[in-house]
Amino acid sequence: MKTRLPSLKSLEAFAVVGRTESIRRAADLLGITPSAVSHRIRMLEADLGSTLFERTGRGLSLTTVGRHYFQIVDGAFDSIREASVRFRRGSLDTLVVNVVHALAVNWILPQLAEFYTRYPDVQLSFHPKTSRDYPTTTPKDLRGRVEIRFGRGDWPGFHCEPILQCQTFPVCSPALIDGPDAIRTPVDLEKHVWIHVTLQPQAWPDWLENAGLSHLRPLREMHLEDSELKRQAAVHGLGVALGVDVLVENDLAAGTLVEPFSIRHDAEEGYHLLCHPDDVEDPRIRAFRDWLKSLAAKRRVVSKSPRPPRAA
Repeated sequence: MKTRLPSLKSLEAFAVVGRTESIRRAADLLGITPSAVSHRIRMLEADLGSTLFERTGRGLSLTTVGRHYFQIVDGAFDSIREASVRFRRGSLDTLVVNVVHALAVNWILPQLAEFYTRYPDVQLSFHPKTSRDYPTTTPKDLRGRVEIRFGRGDWPGFHCEPILQCQTFPVCSPALIDGPDAIRTPVDLEKHVWIHVTLQPQAWPDWLENAGLSHLRPLREMHLEDSELKRQAAVHGLGVALGVDVLVENDLAAGTLVEPFSIRHDAEEGYHLLCHPDDVEDPRIRAFRDWLKSLAAKRRVVSKSPRPPRAA
């Protein structure tokens, strides 16, 4: 089985022909003759043992195999071009951050100006995720970048640091604490829809068990794929959500969500920062990690202050 790379010149010719679907236009872009382009394509096809192009009435088109291979090869050249441009501009300090969408929207982005004030030479590029189905399954997938995950911190092979421990508790629109079905005690939850996040099936059962309320049942259930969708559904009065403190504190302060009673559960899961073990001392990662921990420390100080009781 061959493990060596195909000729880079052949790969470059393939990528350009794949984009232009023309040997002649590819030759003009590469500054070589059309016959040289054709020769490089034939060499690559022979190396791979597959036909990459077929001739049509309008010129060339990628075969099914060629189309799949083109997506990979062209993406690789795009990454090389982007890195080269950044290197020439002296801007290789950009840190890619894979992050849960809800945490980015409700906690990180509202405070991001402070990070840039403190670390003006580090740029962040956020790649939000809407679930816990992370594509970074091995540490090598995170080389030079970081990921913020929600869970118990049990991801072997990664360098993993806890950032935020969370509390969960019911939240709802202010409209649901008035009227004939007003939520004033936990028993009143049975009159309402309970909003779930599909990938966190134990959230409600854990809170109910912790509160000694496992016997309660909802009027109906709503299942959503994303914590941010869950928050929005609660804001719009579609039911009662089990809020995670860091994701709903801005809504509680603004009055778009209320906490009908103070029964909070210290969740076993929390947010963790992951990176490759060899990247722990990367200056960009160290700066971002230190900033996140400073934000978390400020939250702990605020959380020690007693919450004012909800008006009856």
